[in-house]
Amino acid sequence: MRSRSCTAPTASAPQPARSRWPRRSAPPKLQQYWAPNHPEARPREGDVVVDGGGYLGETALWFAHLVGETGRVLTFEFEQGALDVLRGNLHANPALASRIAINEHALWDEPGHELPILVSGPGTTVMAGTPEPDDEGNRPVEQLVPTTSIDALVGSGELERVDFLKLDIEGAEPAALRGAEQTLRRFTPRLALAAYHRFDDMWALMRQIDQIDLGYQFAMAHFTPHHEETVLYAWVPEDR
Repeated sequence: MRSRSCTAPTASAPQPARSRWPRRSAPPKLQQYWAPNHPEARPREGDVVVDGGGYLGETALWFAHLVGETGRVLTFEFEQGALDVLRGNLHANPALASRIAINEHALWDEPGHELPILVSGPGTTVMAGTPEPDDEGNRPVEQLVPTTSIDALVGSGELERVDFLKLDIEGAEPAALRGAEQTLRRFTPRLALAAYHRFDDMWALMRQIDQIDLGYQFAMAHFTPHHEETVLYAWVPEDR
């Protein structure tokens, strides 16, 4: 889930502030992308970061703070209510916003498709097919969104490289990874992946990356007392 503090985006959503975000004392929601005990897996100054699941912009702003003036963040968000708040948060932090670009496509394994989404605030989900009605015959709120892939963005030049890839996209992580395989082979970015949306994420995502055979190492951490916010970290040792 992209945020536990809001059930729907609102104009009064928290606006992260650069001066309050030293690396080791970030808000708990953001600490999950700062891999405990594994500095080799963390975002760094000068990185090009893909922020998959931008929601209200708090992660994009934090990554922009970490990568500094020489870095860049591309954040992905397509739900209109969240986009409105995200843009407001960037407007409130212009020094950091200058390092951030927004992409309104859904990350998937191929570009050029239109997929339905279930609009549910922080749990908005991309569907591979038509959603089923509930017990009363009502279908969830949905709309169509265009897809893209990380490989397509690198191929087009919109992304010159990828150094750090964060994915918290409500179960679409395997599809997005399939659409990033050539990027992983070319740049071996450090990864921070939400590993709790599907029952097998904790081992299936690791296996998916390992099968590419690039020498990735893995670690995992959990950040709440409930089942959400488990993160899988992956990195290739620099001396490999």
